[in-house]
Amino acid sequence: MNTFKRVIQDYSTPDDKELSRDLESRIKPYISFLNQCRPKSVSMGNAIKNLKMQITHIPSDMSDTKAKEELYTFIDKYLNEKIFLAGEVIKNYAITKIKDGDVILVYGW
Repeated sequence: MNTFKRVIQDYSTPDDKELSRDLESRIKPYISFLNQCRPKSVSMGNAIKNLKMQITHIPSDMSDTKAKEELYTFIDKYLNEKIFLAGEVIKNYAITKIKDGDVILVYGW
């Protein structure tokens, strides 16, 4: 998500284009690159889907600066709510279930 913030920061809308349509098409190669590097996880797919939806809902009369600020805010809020706070909730729940002497099996792919 931080990479997409950087892409948005470097992006400028061409005179004959609309930010919401052009930016979405500009991030597609980055998404394809991510998919080639590793299989897309559910959370990564959800993050991309939500970002694209946010981009398409930008009003056409909104300035680039304001639109970028809204997208930065969305990304920061998404990371906080869906990633960091979710991890905290999982941690707090796990703490109540794990006791001294328990064996924990961790699985990753």
